[in-house]
Amino acid sequence: MKEQLWTKDFIFLALSNTFLFLAFEMLLPTLPAFISAGGGTDSSIGIIMGIFTITAILSRPLTDWGVKKFGKKSLLLIGVFICLLASAGYYLSAIAIVIVMFRLLHGIGFGFATTLYGTIAAEIVPESRRGEGLGFFAIGATLAASIGPFIGILLIEDGNFNHFFIIVCLVLVATLFFTNFIKASHIKEPDQSHKQEKWYKRIIVKEAVFPAFFVMLLGVSYGGILSFITLFGKESNIDNIGYFFLIVPLFEFLVRLVAGRVFDQYGPFPVLVPGAIFCLIGILFLAYSTSLTMLLISGAFYGIGYGAIFPTIQAWIINRVTNDKQTIATATFYNFFDLGIGIGAFILGIIAGITSYSTMYMLSAFIFVIFLGVYLASYYSKKTIVKKGTMQM
Repeated sequence: MKEQLWTKDFIFLALSNTFLFLAFEMLLPTLPAFISAGGGTDSSIGIIMGIFTITAILSRPLTDWGVKKFGKKSLLLIGVFICLLASAGYYLSAIAIVIVMFRLLHGIGFGFATTLYGTIAAEIVPESRRGEGLGFFAIGATLAASIGPFIGILLIEDGNFNHFFIIVCLVLVATLFFTNFIKASHIKEPDQSHKQEKWYKRIIVKEAVFPAFFVMLLGVSYGGILSFITLFGKESNIDNIGYFFLIVPLFEFLVRLVAGRVFDQYGPFPVLVPGAIFCLIGILFLAYSTSLTMLLISGAFYGIGYGAIFPTIQAWIINRVTNDKQTIATATFYNFFDLGIGIGAFILGIIAGITSYSTMYMLSAFIFVIFLGVYLASYYSKKTIVKKGTMQM
């Protein structure tokens, strides 16, 4: 019989994670409008929005220290509360420099929370169903990414931000509410008796680096899509470009119904290789899109690939480390992904400036050629080593 996946703790944790990302996604398209309404320039908006990633990345290596001091559930609650405090602070801020301070604070809370959601989820789900469980768990963030921006924009259509920020804060209060119902007794806390590790071992786990390289490549591709697809739509005269962000989550959801089970039974190979091929096809369709139909086909292929790869690499990383290193391994996973998004936005933006958005996307398809080349070379080299070792026995 299969071990139980849908426990009360897993459901409450999934709901909490969904609501945190819902508040985050609601702010993405609306906070720039709020800053602009207060007199902020385009450059200041870019700095304020981008600086969030810096503190999110820097805070994640500190999560392991915080866990040992406060415990996982308590630090998760602290992280969510920081997000709530920052979200309320945005509305109360009258000048851009104060918003910058709250944006930095928000990144810290978000870094703590996202790391601990991934860590606790990996512990709560049965090890035999880890790929399946993390795939379902990630659906919450996918759902939030599809409806959060839509809800946020709808709430500020009349130019009144009062109700918007109140609702964002209420969503985060609900996040705290669901988190509080998770039983701390079901969460594995780190062993405090072992010798303190060197600082660099608390920042990154070497076993996680190789799989994290592939999620970084995925992040580079995703960063190019997030940053430039709207401008690509204008360049290609494609209306309703936003439908792309409805199609991608839909197909992410569908593929995660099966991808996790395949990983649990056969390992990462039969998920990552097809996933990378689907992303490659999706990017090429995007590069040559001249109509909404081609754009939606692109979103379907990319959604399948992205939805298969992201939770599979997370489960793969967790399976490679011992229980006491899962928090740092999860932080490594998210930091490599965020780093990839930043690299993608920067480098692909330069390429787009020199060429065009269409050419930029066409060239970015080589990211998945690298993905496949490195992964397949590693996979078959290990199989050869194992085979030779067997023959020598």
